[in-house]
Amino acid sequence: MTVLSADIGTSSLKAALINEDGLPLAQSRIPFYLYGTSHASTEWLSAFFQAVEKMRSSCCARSIPFTPDAVCISGNGPTVVSDDGTTLLWKEAISVESSVQTPSLFLPRIAFFKEQHFLSYRISKHLFSGPEFLLWQLTGRAVTILPEERFTPAYWTEADAFCSEQKIDTSKFPPFVTPGTFLGGLHCSIKSCPQDLVDLPVFAGAPDFVAALVGTNTLQEGCLCDRAGSSEGINLCTNKALSHPLIRTLPSVIPGLWNASVLLPDTGSRFSAYRQLVERTQGHTVSHADIVHTLLSDDTKDTCITDKAVLSQGKALIQDISNQIVQAVTTLTEEAQKAGSALPHALAVTGGQASNAEWNAYKSKLTGLELHVPLCTDAELIGDAIFAFCGIKTFKNIREAAQKLCKRKDA
Repeated sequence: MTVLSADIGTSSLKAALINEDGLPLAQSRIPFYLYGTSHASTEWLSAFFQAVEKMRSSCCARSIPFTPDAVCISGNGPTVVSDDGTTLLWKEAISVESSVQTPSLFLPRIAFFKEQHFLSYRISKHLFSGPEFLLWQLTGRAVTILPEERFTPAYWTEADAFCSEQKIDTSKFPPFVTPGTFLGGLHCSIKSCPQDLVDLPVFAGAPDFVAALVGTNTLQEGCLCDRAGSSEGINLCTNKALSHPLIRTLPSVIPGLWNASVLLPDTGSRFSAYRQLVERTQGHTVSHADIVHTLLSDDTKDTCITDKAVLSQGKALIQDISNQIVQAVTTLTEEAQKAGSALPHALAVTGGQASNAEWNAYKSKLTGLELHVPLCTDAELIGDAIFAFCGIKTFKNIREAAQKLCKRKDA
């Protein structure tokens, strides 16, 4: 059996065909061109089907059957999307005047959405987060994916005083479902849907960070995961909720456990901006791997950056990012020790940065931890497959499925 997994990122849609042994039989990435605009979500549906056809072609070229048994989708949040595709992405800065404190990650963004896009808010029957909007387009069923019951305050409750103060219409919030919930078959009314995929079962995924933690099996106390793309989150699974100014604590999808995370909001995006600077000054394209090698090397002859000022700027950037990573791991370790929770002994890495072996080795040296790289570096896609396989009862629960599907490159 295979699952067609897809994850809505900030700047691209990633997809893979995953079998029940956790092997990615085909993968695809479709860039977005509208991200950062107020209608970013309007290209997600076409990107999904583009990814499907790219993977179908890849499978055909290798004589691998492209016959998925289910679809599962995760994505970024707390993004807010209305019925007409008006979008407030999770990373956009907001400002809301309020005298009421709320634990919700969504309600302040919904209040800002209402203020900035009032017509879309008023006429919209539903307000979605990222993956739920695409799932609604595919199946016609409006839901909100709640990873675990303890997440409810971080989403919303009708009793939250912030709702009444901001006059937020809670009837626009679709009902909660859990990851792995069956939502229906792929709609035959979608023009771009291939006929062989019509009525293919679709299952709820999760917010991307939850899917990544499941896809790296960060589901036991003491497991540490670095989810590193344009932003970076260092996540530690604990048996107690940690409290620290630098740490955001949310429940784990496993009852009784917690996820303590330190967010490094722009490590990857800063490096991407630096790469553009290098390419402008060098006058040609330079690979991410070559830049990392140059910045980590003491050999001044083995360099892809000839401008001394630009090289110096890059060295300073690497040092700053290194300090942030060390501080994050140290803070999580110290707070876990104070709480009597298990300490990390290894670091799983996932996301775009996980593909660079030299950078991974450097992180291992920095943190003093053994690094584990998943076979599918976009671990959200493995997480989606786990949810779907649980939904179709191939596995009894998330932990059992993760034990089977979470494979390491270094194993």
